Amino acid sequence: MNTRKITTMGILILLALAMPQFAIAQGGMMNEGMMGGGGMHGGMGGMGGMRQRAGAIPHRLMFYMHHAEAIGLSEEQAERLEQRWNEFRKNQIGIRADIQVARLELQEMLEQENVNLGAVEKQVDALQELRSNLMMARIRADLDARNILTPEQRRQAGQLMRRMNRPGGMQGRQQGNGSGRKE
Repeated sequence: MNTRKITTMGILILLALAMPQFAIAQGGMMNEGMMGGGGMHGGMGGMGGMRQRAGAIPHRLMFYMHHAEAIGLSEEQAERLEQRWNEFRKNQIGIRADIQVARLELQEMLEQENVNLGAVEKQVDALQELRSNLMMARIRADLDARNILTPEQRRQAGQLMRRMNRPGGMQGRQQGNGSGRKE
């Protein structure tokens, strides 16, 4: 009976860990296919590719790249944003891999006959730290992206975001060129 309680507790811990994984680590990320394989200068789809999960942090860096023309980015600014996006993605891939490994290690701990609760607690803390690192990497990338824009471009981007997010805005209707008009 004691083993059954420990196994049940382990399953509950795994479920509790799985939910934040999707909400934080994956939430708010744009579809990777949005870049169309061609980077910023090729294959940029409409806003239909920018899906966010509830409670996710908006990814301004990707928004700026997607709407480069509408907010008046220079070629140099666009290249700097794309470079920062690539740096972020590399970092994100590494952190997500670390999260997956840590979750697997936790699962292995919980499947043992004699579960060491102290070790489980340390592993849970390590997972939370990794998730925090992922969120901070995203925030840093967005702040770096914001600093690439001029104050006027930031103002224009903010207005565009507000227009797109209000009821009846451009969300879901935009096609192709980032200006809200069909090409």
